[in-house]
Amino acid sequence: MEKFKGSLGSVVRGLGFLFVVLFLIMITSTINNVLGIIVFLGLLGFTSYYLLSGRKNTGNFISKITNKSLWLVTLILFVATTGVLTVHSNQIKLKEARTELTKSDKKLSNLSSEYVSIETQKDVKAEQKDTHKINQSKNNDKIKAETKRLNHLISVVKSEQKAVDDILNQSAELKNDENILSEDKAILDKLEQKANNYQSLKSYKKESENLLELISVHNQREEQLKTVATTLKDKNLSAQDKSQLDKLVLEIKKAKKASDIEDKMSEISTALETAQSNIQTKNEVDDKKAQLNSTVKSAQSLLSDTYISAADKTLIQESIDSVNKAETLDELDKASQNIIDNTSKVKANNETAKAAADKKKRDDEQKRRADEKAAAQASSDSQGNSAVASGGYSTNPAGWGVAEAGYCFYRPSSQRYYSSVANPGNYTYMTISEAQGLNGSPGHSNGSAHT
Repeated sequence: MEKFKGSLGSVVRGLGFLFVVLFLIMITSTINNVLGIIVFLGLLGFTSYYLLSGRKNTGNFISKITNKSLWLVTLILFVATTGVLTVHSNQIKLKEARTELTKSDKKLSNLSSEYVSIETQKDVKAEQKDTHKINQSKNNDKIKAETKRLNHLISVVKSEQKAVDDILNQSAELKNDENILSEDKAILDKLEQKANNYQSLKSYKKESENLLELISVHNQREEQLKTVATTLKDKNLSAQDKSQLDKLVLEIKKAKKASDIEDKMSEISTALETAQSNIQTKNEVDDKKAQLNSTVKSAQSLLSDTYISAADKTLIQESIDSVNKAETLDELDKASQNIIDNTSKVKANNETAKAAADKKKRDDEQKRRADEKAAAQASSDSQGNSAVASGGYSTNPAGWGVAEAGYCFYRPSSQRYYSSVANPGNYTYMTISEAQGLNGSPGHSNGSAHT
């Protein structure tokens, strides 16, 4: 029996030792005040005594204290130590919670109320009103909940301030736009003034977004209207494009909603692109026409040519008109090639007609001379060698015909005239003026004629 009791005592001491070690480990992590140190030292002393008494007086100890008493002491020790540790831990947590609540309250109080909504400012005042009272309570959960609410309000305040600051930055950017209207600038001034006295962020943000969008569209519209005004002044703008742009300008000025203005801006962009493309084409066509100017003038000069036919004149005029009427580079390329080809063709026709006219003139001149010669011969035959009446020529003793003053003997074949000739029948008797009118000139004296 004694042996059994000795074995049981060893088991109890072993279990007690394990409890003590566990308690010591738990306490070690919480020794941050006087109470913790006292508990730790007390348990350390009890453990030392417990172990030493077990080693020196094992039999005595077991005989004095029954197994139940030993178990009871160990249990009481465990409960007491656990209770002390729990209370101590709760106190530490309570202190930490109060510290966090104080920090959050101070942080919220130090935040500026600038750009914060009236609703949020009221919520802050209402929440902070109960903060001190809650901080004095011993309800850890209640303190933590209050801290969470304060942190949420801090987040809301910062969020509102950032949102309003973003709105004001956008407003400042729009006000600096060179295209802003004076009435839009006044609206933005009111919006900025309201930043420190607005009911709720949701309503202020919605109002701001609508205004900023509208004014942004206004600025874009004014910029676009400047481009339209420049395009409308271009001398190469077609009447059709001008009419379309004028119509759209009137419509966009009447539009009030941002969406309607944006729709019209899109239409104007398309119309502008078309107009500017047409202007560019017109400029290119005009430049090409300037390069063709000498070709057109050359063709125009053919219209006054003596030898051009009516058909060729029509052909040249149509070629010139096709160049003047060309509106695209393709049309102008075809027209330029056409006028070059037709000009070359008509020039060749004119040269042929001129050559034919010159030949006819020569033939007519030859015929006229032959007729004159025949007439002169007939006159000579009828008059013989007798003296002619006043204005005729006389015959000298040598048988030569002698012309009177102002008259001469003209020979058509050589276009020469003489004052006396051996054979008057071979010449035409006329005034010197008449001979000169036939491109006649005085001939050189020879054996059959004298000047």
